[in-house]
Amino acid sequence: MIKVIKFGLKAIPPFFKINTYSSVFVLVDENSRKHCLPLLVPYLPGHQIIQIKSGEKHKTLTSCEFIWASLLKKHADRNSLLINLGGGVITDIGAFCASVFMRGVDFVNVPTSLLAMTDAAVGGKTGVDFLNFKNMIGTFSEPKLLCIDPEFLKTLPQKQMLSASAEIFKHALLQNKKEVKKHLENPFVQATEAEILRQIKNSNRFKWSVVSKDSMDKNIRQQLNLGHTIAHALESYFIAFKKPLLHGEAVALGLVGEAFIAHCFYNLSYECFLNIVYWYDLNFKKPELKELNFNTLLKWMQKDKKNINSELQLVLLEKEGSVTMNNVVSHSQLKLALKFLVDF
Repeated sequence: MIKVIKFGLKAIPPFFKINTYSSVFVLVDENSRKHCLPLLVPYLPGHQIIQIKSGEKHKTLTSCEFIWASLLKKHADRNSLLINLGGGVITDIGAFCASVFMRGVDFVNVPTSLLAMTDAAVGGKTGVDFLNFKNMIGTFSEPKLLCIDPEFLKTLPQKQMLSASAEIFKHALLQNKKEVKKHLENPFVQATEAEILRQIKNSNRFKWSVVSKDSMDKNIRQQLNLGHTIAHALESYFIAFKKPLLHGEAVALGLVGEAFIAHCFYNLSYECFLNIVYWYDLNFKKPELKELNFNTLLKWMQKDKKNINSELQLVLLEKEGSVTMNNVVSHSQLKLALKFLVDF
């Protein structure tokens, strides 16, 4: 497994001194092209731009076809490099396209959102959505370089930053009580630049410590799916009804909903459960959920990649720093959790 994480765009020129490519392409959307590409260009050799539309609704095979066609039209070959400059959608879809184009070309991830810096661009998972199912098509493929520069965060709206805090808090829950306490005592909306940088580095260290032991997601890496069964169902539901949630907004709700199940039916303490609800209230404004249809959400959950023989299997928190995996959860338990999300 390749693990090359560098902080700061100054890492780009040394990369090209030891890696030679026939051509270089930069994948952007309209936002990263406008706000982020000017920061990156001074560090690049000659390159060509490929632009797709922003947003989760464009993380599709149709966009992949456009990227692949663009690469062919621009005479890419097996010794070409694709640089993915953007948030989680760009790094996910760009990495996927590179991993299968001509059976795989090198790619570099330059994440520009906090969510991508701490989760989406880290760990070697690639993917696109299919028939509204989140990340249903994808591969495992490592970037040649992951270059993280917090300077890009100055271009982000606060809503995007808050969204990312859900994945960061998930990592805290998986680490220990001390890290969780930091998040409860210092709401993300009040975090300084120095604290955000600390959280980025901490999340990277933790995620790599897990991924390095299970790069193909067969056992312990599955703990990183904490909160994601409900989260992905909510994302798919809202995408289908043309009211998309940001990924982190859905993960935040997923952490609360799955903590409810862990407390009511398993071993999670009431204190830890309340702390997760308290963290949510500190940082998020809950979207309108009263119109949620349980049967529709259940359909999304039944297509979750973690399920076996159509049984819904969740990662559940035991305590801070400890989870159990492959917990078979009943429809009635999930329905109670969703009702709690509507009412709390």
